[in-house]
Amino acid sequence: MPQSFKSGHIVVTGVFLFVALAFPFMGIFNKPRTIQGIPVLYIYIFTVWIGAVGLMYWYTLPEKSNKPKA
Repeated sequence: MPQSFKSGHIVVTGVFLFVALAFPFMGIFNKPRTIQGIPVLYIYIFTVWIGAVGLMYWYTLPEKSNKPKA
């Protein structure tokens, strides 16, 4: 994958992260409810964060080439 294509993915992920952690979306999960004793807002923030870290890792993995070894 070309470097510019990878950097475009990283920018899109950054914009998604910015929008996902903005007030309107966080307000949806800011309820006095818990899942197994953990507030729903904390679960949402952690899920978005770990998803962004996973995407960034996946985007920066080295590309496997299909060229035969000489």
